[in-house]
Amino acid sequence: MNDTKRPTEREVRAFKAWREVVSGYRGLASPIQKRTLAGLVQRWIETGTPSYLDDALIYCEINNLPVTSELRKHLASGASARIGGKTTKALREGYKDKAFLLMVNLIFHGASLREASGKAAVWISSQNLGYTVKASSLEKDYPLKYRQGQPSLEEEFHNEWRTNPQPEYDAGWERIRKELPEPSDEERGERR
Repeated sequence: MNDTKRPTEREVRAFKAWREVVSGYRGLASPIQKRTLAGLVQRWIETGTPSYLDDALIYCEINNLPVTSELRKHLASGASARIGGKTTKALREGYKDKAFLLMVNLIFHGASLREASGKAAVWISSQNLGYTVKASSLEKDYPLKYRQGQPSLEEEFHNEWRTNPQPEYDAGWERIRKELPEPSDEERGERR
């Protein structure tokens, strides 16, 4: 009978992450540096303790190493674990700002505020950000941020685009407007 213990799912993930980090630093770090960083990521996955990732980031800084995309993925995962998987207010505001930029473009290319807010809500939902926003909230908040002041932020964007037209850019936004679906009733929300 074989007494070999099968590795747990977490151990398998940790080893895969180790290999991924070592591979990501190929040509960028010495063998010992690669293994040190990979070991810190491996310990993070095995223990769930994000401070191992802090150590990895500090190690990169001390040794003048870049933060590769492989390591960055784990740093983001550790940051998410620290906040309990919840989206912080700063991140929510950042996502909302991206939605507003999408809306200002859609409105410039012919969409109504209602249409633009609906399509922006659908876009945010499709990004799997751990955050959703109702179209009704975007529709209510957009005028406060983009239509107040003289000139308003919306007017500044639109004047710039009228002054410096870019046909390819415009065609892309017309395609985006056409391709983004309308929101479901749940994504639309209720206007209060």
